[in-house]
Amino acid sequence: MNKQTLIKNILTIYNKYGVTQEDIEPLIDGSVKDGYTYDRIYFFLQLAITDAYGLDFFWCTASQMAKAFGTSEERMLEIMKEVHDEVVKEEDLDKPFRVPVEVGEKFFMDKGDMVYD
Repeated sequence: MNKQTLIKNILTIYNKYGVTQEDIEPLIDGSVKDGYTYDRIYFFLQLAITDAYGLDFFWCTASQMAKAFGTSEERMLEIMKEVHDEVVKEEDLDKPFRVPVEVGEKFFMDKGDMVYD
């Protein structure tokens, strides 16, 4: 993922809530300066926007989560089993699923700053 793709994806999903490129670009640039990947920024930006606008969930794939956390897809499945009742099957790694805000927040608080390899 690159910056333009990240912006396009976020605006495609959250533009209807009033999110603009001017809102998110400084957040993206600051996160890049802090050493985060675009995949990781995308995941946490979705979580933050979803929470800020009072939405209940956002869509994500296990593959996207693995990239965001810098780990293998196999390890991500193990981690997800630890924090969420709706376990994603290996064959469903690229199928979007709903990530409830409270699960995303729990994942961030419990696992977010750790690398899993």
